Amino acid sequence: MSKKDSWIPASEALEIMTREGESPIDAGETLATYLRFGKLKARAAFVWSSEEPELRKAWKPIPDDAQKDVELPTKAWQSHKDWARDVSDWRWPFSSFHVTKRMKPKKRKMMRHVEFNLHDLKKIQPAYFSDKKRAGKRGPAQDVIKRSLVWGELFEMALSGQLTDPVKKEFETQTDLEGVLYARLNKEGEKTNVGKNIISEVARSAYPKITS
Repeated sequence: MSKKDSWIPASEALEIMTREGESPIDAGETLATYLRFGKLKARAAFVWSSEEPELRKAWKPIPDDAQKDVELPTKAWQSHKDWARDVSDWRWPFSSFHVTKRMKPKKRKMMRHVEFNLHDLKKIQPAYFSDKKRAGKRGPAQDVIKRSLVWGELFEMALSGQLTDPVKKEFETQTDLEGVLYARLNKEGEKTNVGKNIISEVARSAYPKITS
């Protein structure tokens, strides 16, 4: 396999870019922009279309007719209707992305186990993806990614109206909010390994804003 044919999981690419403290949200948006404008090649282990309105349900199970080992053309990222919302909901720890093709009724292209072309990454972000940088010791970036996951859940709850009156009144204490977040992030069969300490840290920051 030539160097131009080397690939790394999307989750690893994000982890590398956040080792030195860069926000995973900013790093994710940067990588998404490269995909959208054809600067970064990608491929996915599974690709399928879903008309399931609820995003969580659209992810599983993988349908029997899903395409396998698919190289994703630039147009896969350009033919969308809700780009900003899509990118904010991408599941980086699982290297799983989606793009909205149609709003009503909802239709999405689902892509699981996405990998990025390492040669492209070295060209567009050499400061992060040189061989020396990639061999560096992994720091606390995984915690940064996990915090981003918790904030993502809060964002999704806000969009669905769960953090507005009168629904938010069910969160009488910060502990109530932590319990809901933990349940959402640690569903059976889909554990994200986000521990209670990180959830508590984010909830402590978000709770005053929710209850104000």
